Amino acid sequence: MINLKSVSKLAAVAITAGALYGCAGHEGLEAAVAEAQADAAAASADAAAALSAANSAKSAAASATSTANAAQKDANAAYDLASEASECCDANTDRLDRMFKKSMQK
Repeated sequence: MINLKSVSKLAAVAITAGALYGCAGHEGLEAAVAEAQADAAAASADAAAALSAANSAKSAAASATSTANAAQKDANAAYDLASEASECCDANTDRLDRMFKKSMQK
């Protein structure tokens, strides 16, 4: 990711290159400096936008993780309740079978 320090270095290199190219005249140097400054400003704005987008994505991912964790917790609770209900049902079935067999023996 391009940060402000990188943009500053790029601008300094562009200005130095423009100064060394001074044979073209003062007007050419000013235009090169202005172009380098505009490029640096655009790169800085792009970097800020990318950072903002990354922060938004990070926030969305954290929210999705939190929602998924809550859903897993609810699913685990539902599974536990279903297991308890199944055990109760099995116990009732066994009890009714014993009662039926007992009544058939009489």
